[in-house]
Amino acid sequence: MSNDTSPRPERNRFAAWLKNAFATSRPMPDDSSDDGALLDRVARWVVSRKLGTPVSLFLESYKPLGYIGSQAMVMAEPLVSLTLQVFPGLSKNLSETEFRRLAFLLEHRETLDTLLSRIEQAEHESDNVSRSHEE
Repeated sequence: MSNDTSPRPERNRFAAWLKNAFATSRPMPDDSSDDGALLDRVARWVVSRKLGTPVSLFLESYKPLGYIGSQAMVMAEPLVSLTLQVFPGLSKNLSETEFRRLAFLLEHRETLDTLLSRIEQAEHESDNVSRSHEE
């Protein structure tokens, strides 16, 4: 009778499966220049409308619900698509594919942090430009 205390391979596979069985987050996509450019455009759009502080406050409080909010964006995609078809002038701000990509990116808290920092950076640049025009 052997006294083998090493874990069996089946138990290790089950433990590995169980560890990730209820994971809701997907791996963060590579930070491509397209994604960075999209986040920069969103940040500049927010700052150009003087909404930096309210949007930053909203995004900070939105962090725990980021995944649910991104799924709401996915649900709203048909309505956004219809709106962009009816009012084609709106698509100069954000196209359907960019809206879809933004919804995917906002699933991750890291993206929210990146967007917040880019909004702050855009506000800082905007303040510097306005100060230089005043002088």
